[in-house]
Amino acid sequence: MEITSLERMLRLTPDDAPASSEDAPTVEEDTATIAANDEPAWWQPPSETKAGDEEPAAVPTPREALLEVDRARVSSAGVQGHHVVALRKSCAAHGNASIRGSDRLIGGKKDTAFRAGVSAATSAIESEGSKSNWSSLGGYEPAVFLSDLARDLGVRPERAGTLVTNATARKSAAGLLQAGAFVRSGDADGARADLIRLARTLATFKASAGEYLDLVAFGLEQQLSEVERKIVMGLVPEDASEEVRGAIRCALGL
Repeated sequence: MEITSLERMLRLTPDDAPASSEDAPTVEEDTATIAANDEPAWWQPPSETKAGDEEPAAVPTPREALLEVDRARVSSAGVQGHHVVALRKSCAAHGNASIRGSDRLIGGKKDTAFRAGVSAATSAIESEGSKSNWSSLGGYEPAVFLSDLARDLGVRPERAGTLVTNATARKSAAGLLQAGAFVRSGDADGARADLIRLARTLATFKASAGEYLDLVAFGLEQQLSEVERKIVMGLVPEDASEEVRGAIRCALGL
């Protein structure tokens, strides 16, 4: 399939709310006061142990780590996973109080940093799998890493959930479209590999059928025939949970 088809279809997945733009105003809140019912299903309590074996003195301060994130934000490459992993490890070693209210986290800057964390987490899930020591995330499991990172940055649980949902929708769209392309070319093994990676991501973030996957289905229905979508569904890993299977079925419009 042409890459332009993929790009057109991905534009049908949910866009971020206006608050995600660099210039959008935000209201700073104490995340400790956020009600529990705002927490996404994957949200985890604060981790009690520090990632890694480094002594605090050997870890940059949160202000220094945040400065590196801010510098990366205005660079050509943008904020990368290693920047926010370093920030998380710094906050684990020193606490995050020193960066609360920082000008480097106003507007959409915290969303930009959190998105880099989401990208790092999904990449780790896809490449390392559930038996990993999660070294690319500083030793944190993905959901723990993102929950802690959100607290460090001051991203509300509800907003963190929205950003993860948007990323999951795009991963679902891209993964299922690619699986469909493999099916069309007769490469069932390639489709299975994509579906295994997608199932890991959906399981980690406790995805379920919902409006955002309905939008993914709308895009896929324009790109894949019903027969192709049913074949893709039949290649979903047998050990996938019913919740994951239901989410993929919804995303395929079946």
